[in-house]
Order: sequence, then C-alpha cells, then structure tokens
Amino acid sequence: MKTKHKKSSLTELKEHKGMKNMKYAENFKVIIMVVLVLFSALGVSSATMIDLTEDGGFYTEGSVDYNSTNSVTLYEDAGMGYTLLYNDPYYSDSTGISAADELLSFDISLYTTGYDSFEINLLTEEDSISLFYYENSSSGIVDFEASCSFDLSDYNLDDIFGLEFVLTSVDYGGITDTVDASFTISNVQTNSPVPEPASFFLLGSGLLWLARRQRKIIN
Repeated sequence: MKTKHKKSSLTELKEHKGMKNMKYAENFKVIIMVVLVLFSALGVSSATMIDLTEDGGFYTEGSVDYNSTNSVTLYEDAGMGYTLLYNDPYYSDSTGISAADELLSFDISLYTTGYDSFEINLLTEEDSISLFYYENSSSGIVDFEASCSFDLSDYNLDDIFGLEFVLTSVDYGGITDTVDASFTISNVQTNSPVPEPASFFLLGSGLLWLARRQRKIIN
C-alpha cells in the first residue's frame, strides 16, 4: 500500500515561486524578441551623405568654395552672370544619385542685398525638375536659413538622377555694390524611411508568436 505524502507549505511555496520565475523568464524572452522585431521592422536605413566635391561627381562654373565634402558655398559671379554646381550623370562623367531612396534632404542659407535668385533642380535623362526656387525682388537684405526635404516618389525619376544648384547674378543698373550674394548648400543626403515588405512580414510573425506565447502562459 502506497503512502501519500502531503507536500509541506514550504515546498508548495517554493514550487509556486519557481512557476512564477519561469513565467517571468518566459515574459522576459518575449519582450526581448518583440523589441528586436520592432527594431528590425521599423528601423530606417542609414542616411547616405552626398559628396559635393569633384570626387562626388560634382562640377562647378563660377565662384565656388568647398567648405567640406558636404558643404559648398556659391558666390555671385557678375562676370559670368551665374554660379553653378551640378552633378549630371547623363551629360558628363559624374556619378548619379540613386533614385531608390525615398527622401532627399539638405540645408541651405542665402545672403544677398541685390536682385538675385537661386534654384535647386533634379536632373533626369529627359528633363530638369525644379525642386526649389527663390528670387529676391528688391535690393533689400535677404539673410535666411532653411532645411528642406523632398519625397522623391513624387517625381518621375530614372534609376539615377543628378542635382543642380544655381545662383543667378543680377547686376542691377550697373550698381556693383549689390554683387555680394552667397548661397550655401550643406548636409545633402538621401534615405529611405519606409520599412521593406520583409520587415513587415517579420513584425507580423513576431506579433503572432507573442500572442501564442501569452495564451500558453495564461493557460
């Protein structure tokens, strides 16, 4: 005849604590996995900085100062009537910028006391697309800075595209003291903030796995 042994209260307490610790460990594993899944699914690709020098495929006409590989200042050149910085992969040996990325962003600053204008264009194989244009309609002082961001999917781009930055000089009425405009472009970069389909699948799988694990733990 087998004798039944009743578990002591201390033994039951240890087993209860052991079960709770197991549940905590399971929950902790679930949390770690979900965090990793979210980072993988929602993380954005690192931004690609654009080299504005000749090494980056950019060429100049007029007065240009390379502050760094990613910061360039165009100065008003009254003799030429304009100052140009461009990367045109279709009409030169320069390197194109990938249109696969979603966003193009950059910082600009302008100073002028004359009737000057500047513009930023996308260069495609068939067209020049205007992104930004500003014209000073008076000889008053213009001094401002701005950060710009453009969704490249809004434009009909080829697989690669070029960039063009133009500062147009206006020698108004022969008054040369207004020839003082400077236009700086910096922090030019592209990035893709939208998760890829594979990341969405990974996120969905992780959430389904979490729901199943939680159901098992509760039961």
